[in-house]
Amino acid sequence: MEKRILSILVDNTSGVLSRVAGLFSRRGYNIDSITAGVTADQRYSRMTADHQAAGEAGGCAGCQDP
Repeated sequence: MEKRILSILVDNTSGVLSRVAGLFSRRGYNIDSITAGVTADQRYSRMTADHQAAGEAGGCAGCQDP
């Protein structure tokens, strides 16, 4: 399994962390860790989530290797 780290820029509103975690859960991904914090622009938060990708079939469809 390959570890994937996602950095996501989201609106800084209540409930966004829960909605993103629910999105992963509905798709069957297990999140190893997830953090969120405000950016220099208070309207946005940056979330960082990491999970184990299980190859092509179980990996993140929107993820790209660098």
